[in-house]
Amino acid sequence: MSKSLLVAILCGSGVAAAADHPFMHWTAREAAAIRQQVATADWAKTAAAESNNLVRYGILGDNAAGAAEKKELLAALAKGEVATIPNAYRYDVLQDLLTVEERAAVKAAFVKAVEAQLDGVARATHWRRANWLPNLEYVRYTRLAVVAAATGDREFIRRVFDAPQGLKWYFDEYLSDTGFYNEEFGKGNWMYEPLAQWCWAMERLGLDELGWGYRGRQGATFRGCIESMIQVGYPRVDLDRPCYHYGRVSMGDARGGGSGLSGGPVAIFQHRLVGADLDAEERTQKGLS
Repeated sequence: MSKSLLVAILCGSGVAAAADHPFMHWTAREAAAIRQQVATADWAKTAAAESNNLVRYGILGDNAAGAAEKKELLAALAKGEVATIPNAYRYDVLQDLLTVEERAAVKAAFVKAVEAQLDGVARATHWRRANWLPNLEYVRYTRLAVVAAATGDREFIRRVFDAPQGLKWYFDEYLSDTGFYNEEFGKGNWMYEPLAQWCWAMERLGLDELGWGYRGRQGATFRGCIESMIQVGYPRVDLDRPCYHYGRVSMGDARGGGSGLSGGPVAIFQHRLVGADLDAEERTQKGLS
């Protein structure tokens, strides 16, 4: 999990009254509260010292950090590669450093990229539970939903949510029960962070009915989708190593591998919820580090 994402969790769930930037990870009011913590709490000072540039500028007021992030944003815009989650957060946090023209250009590029993706998924009328793999074909759409959220344009955001084969369709038609992923369980991890980022943004925009508050036709929710990762977990096992093993139910070609050992086994051919020191220790035993 990124440090900026951790900051979002610590910030709580304050809702902005309007689509004023920043709102995706924190509001101006929340930033002021965090600055107060940094000034008075040792743990917050330590976290601030290790934070990334967006946190250093948006919360701590480090102008050099802000200038560096603006340079990255505009360079991506010039190359036609601006529609990414990191740039969505740059756009959200750096509003007061961008000119009116720069804001308009970035937002237009965001909208263009998202609309192109909407056209693509709208043509995928063949998608069913039994004939497509969301972890391969839905990744870009889910990430661009976060880019759409960064625009703060409520009408556009609703259109993205309601689009054919879009988020509403995914939660209504593909996910089952509370939000269980209907493909190999070891391949669903890609979705959890962008879905949480989308929901936090919707909450602060006053559109919680499109995020945490949405319940699909078959009962699926964003929170249920994320929590399904825990539901497939086994009880922890003490392997007499620095870290407990937290195994999970696995199936298909997702049942083993994925440890960074060039396809080698993972703790008795089983995926796990927490990697921690297991990988490092196994690599050492195999003479790979």
